[in-house]
Amino acid sequence: SRERNFHIFYQLCAGASNEQRKKWKITNPREFYYLNQSSCLEVDGMNDGNEFVETISALKTLNFSNEDQNNLLSIIAGILHLGNIQFDCNSKDKATININSIVSLNTSAELLGIRGVGTLTGGEILGNALTSKIYYSPREDPIEVQLNIDERSSSRDAFAKGIYHRLFDWLIVHIDMSLNDQTESQAKGHMGGHQKLFIGILDIYGFESLTINGFEQLFINYANEKLQNLFNALIFQMEQDVYADEGIEWNPTDFPDNQVCLNLIEKRPKGK
Repeated sequence: SRERNFHIFYQLCAGASNEQRKKWKITNPREFYYLNQSSCLEVDGMNDGNEFVETISALKTLNFSNEDQNNLLSIIAGILHLGNIQFDCNSKDKATININSIVSLNTSAELLGIRGVGTLTGGEILGNALTSKIYYSPREDPIEVQLNIDERSSSRDAFAKGIYHRLFDWLIVHIDMSLNDQTESQAKGHMGGHQKLFIGILDIYGFESLTINGFEQLFINYANEKLQNLFNALIFQMEQDVYADEGIEWNPTDFPDNQVCLNLIEKRPKGK
């Protein structure tokens, strides 16, 4: 099956208005490095343009202001342009930003809100951050070290991941705040008090079937199975026990018990 992640990037490319495309320099997904590395630019049965409209509608429902929406999408676009920054290696084995990437560099800096300082432009500041690192010592002056071409690519990607991670955290906090604002009056009216609501994200996945499994993968699978076991206990078993105690009529839900998977790893062999 054709699957992909980070749908908002594809939605933005497909659903942005002409004004937004001009403002954020949005083009076809095939022109962005972070998207064109995959052979899956479209998913059967999914209309990215319509999904973008629904995403914006959801943001409005959750009381995201126009400014918040624009800032969010500007950062999303900035990450795409950040991925298009490529590096060259000069004769001294020092990596420099490819001349054809200067536009992407300046565009990314602008969309990410990186402002110039003194004689340096925002693009130059971003370029310096991607091509060098500074070592700080309590006894010596800071030392700036130039990164090689592989390190610079890794620096770019780590920066993009860090921005997206912070953006995701901000999104969750904003949604939580919005949900509480919308339900506060209802909670007070019906319960005489204030009820806090929040979003919980639980990512559960069972044993993976890989051609080659290493020892690290065993730890990952083990952690996933422990989470699945906890999920079963909290959501299925305990909740149904409460229903039974309170005499609530419901259709019991059968769920797969993964204890046998845990026993395979945890249980000591007989006679040991």
